[in-house]
Amino acid sequence: MNKEKLMKVFEECRNKRMGIRIELEMPNQEDLEIIINTYKSLNAKQSYYNKTYDNNLVHKKNDKIKIIDARPIQIKRESKRITLWE
Repeated sequence: MNKEKLMKVFEECRNKRMGIRIELEMPNQEDLEIIINTYKSLNAKQSYYNKTYDNNLVHKKNDKIKIIDARPIQIKRESKRITLWE
């Protein structure tokens, strides 16, 4: 995945009115970190990722942090429970 593909995923999320799921490799973690943002946060998060990561999706201030995947995700909120579908 590169920045161009990530930006296309953000566009797909907007078109489908869905949230986004981002997978990152992080230092000192055995497993991936997964970040989920809602549809309402897409613009702010897209701007953040665009400024903070290079074209290969490596963090500009810590080259051990890298985005490796992103995809749209449905989020259903209920009282005291959040359900996610991929």
